[in-house]
Amino acid sequence: KYLETKKIYYLMDISSIKKIANNKNIFYKIINLIDKRINTYKSKKYLKAFILGKTDLLDDDIKTNYQELGVSHLLAISGMHISLFSGIILFLLKKCHIGGNISYFITILFLLFYMKLTGNTSSVSRAVILFMLLTFNKMFNFKLSTLKIWCFTFSIIIFKNPYSLVDVGFQFSFTVSFYLILLQKNLTSNNYFIGLLKISFVSLLVSLPISIYYFYQVNFLSIIWNLIFVPLVSIIIFPLSLITFIIPYFDALLYLLINIMESIAGVCNSIKMFQFIFGKPSLIWIFLYYLIITL
Repeated sequence: KYLETKKIYYLMDISSIKKIANNKNIFYKIINLIDKRINTYKSKKYLKAFILGKTDLLDDDIKTNYQELGVSHLLAISGMHISLFSGIILFLLKKCHIGGNISYFITILFLLFYMKLTGNTSSVSRAVILFMLLTFNKMFNFKLSTLKIWCFTFSIIIFKNPYSLVDVGFQFSFTVSFYLILLQKNLTSNNYFIGLLKISFVSLLVSLPISIYYFYQVNFLSIIWNLIFVPLVSIIIFPLSLITFIIPYFDALLYLLINIMESIAGVCNSIKMFQFIFGKPSLIWIFLYYLIITL
């Protein structure tokens, strides 16, 4: 049933395999070139996660630490990464005296290419399509609300692949983004950490049923851990990863910071008093929960 949602309908046993020719698909060629370059770095595990969206090189215990702390979303390419990418591209284009609608079209083309490069995952697709629609809304003055644009984004992804509905990443991504948009006026703050605290609290509140339904556990300290790891990743680790990919000289510094972050995650995850294990809730209770918090 799971494989079917990934459009895999048959399993085969192969007795032998023979290479006939190289794959000529441009995306595979680019991925292989990037992959080959990343493999020369000491910090390759995180470079692959942040640039290609591949977390298979990360140790299972490290991934478990991030998951139990409630900060594993930072390793998946999502809205935060797409915002930073688009911001960097728009900044560079401005420096090259390319502005206005042309800079937005160039950025959109790059993001569409990047979405394909990272395998069209739910979180990347949501972030890229939402950015595109918000940009078109601004460029052509459609005067659509952000919530309506969220609905269009949801519809496009479901139309493209109805199986997205049963994808956990899709459920997390769209549920959290829906409530953040719904409450955006209440989440704004002049203080970065106060704003982040509000976002972390709402994210925990609305993702609670999904976490319990699939993983049976919740760490209520994830609000605090996000205050530590979100700035660390979004302001330091992720931008430095992009710089390191272009300029290998920074690899040693990135590797050091990654080890420090992993050590912090290990220490934080040793605090178990606010980590609770639950039974699987019924869909009725989940429906009532969302009804109550929405009201």
